[in-house]
Amino acid sequence: MNPVERVPLGRTDVQVTRLGLGLAPLAGLYTAVGEEQAYATVERAWELGIRYFDTAPLYGNGLSERRSGHVLAGKPRAEFTLSTKTGRRLVRSGGGAGQEIWAEATDLAPVWDFTPEGTTRSYAESLDRLGLDRADVLHLHDPDDHYTEAVSGALEREQVLLHRAVLVAVDRDIGEADGLPRPRAARSGDAGDAEADLRLEAQARAARERARDDGRDGAVRMDELRRDVREDLLRLVAVHDRSPAEVIARAAVRGEDRCEQSTGA
Repeated sequence: MNPVERVPLGRTDVQVTRLGLGLAPLAGLYTAVGEEQAYATVERAWELGIRYFDTAPLYGNGLSERRSGHVLAGKPRAEFTLSTKTGRRLVRSGGGAGQEIWAEATDLAPVWDFTPEGTTRSYAESLDRLGLDRADVLHLHDPDDHYTEAVSGALEREQVLLHRAVLVAVDRDIGEADGLPRPRAARSGDAGDAEADLRLEAQARAARERARDDGRDGAVRMDELRRDVREDLLRLVAVHDRSPAEVIARAAVRGEDRCEQSTGA
């Protein structure tokens, strides 16, 4: 077996190397690692041809995502596959229960959250820590004792968040994928969606202007948006059934049109 051969992940078109790098140890699992050693580990895996990386908010209470993202954000995004997880959100210490297995302290602690809103926020916060515009795979992390909420809330939201990016995996084999409910179509048209559209339009238009001023082609990256607007974006991806890039691009055009109309141009 060639460990760096790229193969499809299950029945999807996501490509992974046969050998991936699990990133929990980089976050000080049982023993402190430190940033430089963590960075060097990801770099060495890349040099050896590994192109599948798995992380989670829980791993080191955010350290794994931050450390792996520090390296991976500098790599060609199309060349690797990344998975992270939902099911827990990180809150300031005192609001959640920490785990003694992590040897490096942070000011965050995990709390269970399989709600659709919590899943959206967890994903947005993961992307913020990673410094990336998307994950390729989202796992439901340890849903064993939260099956109903996980399947009816988080799983459905994950599928629309990933949009055609393909796979939702369920940890701990709580059920076969074919036996899990398919997502219902997202509904649009409420006041919250309209307000989110307007916020996104304003942010996307401003980001596009900055990109043009910087000599770029005007394309807007997700990480150029404010965190609250990124959360709006992920919800609108579900509502409009489009990819994040498509939603941002359309919002920027609408924002420019609205600005021209208001100035009488």
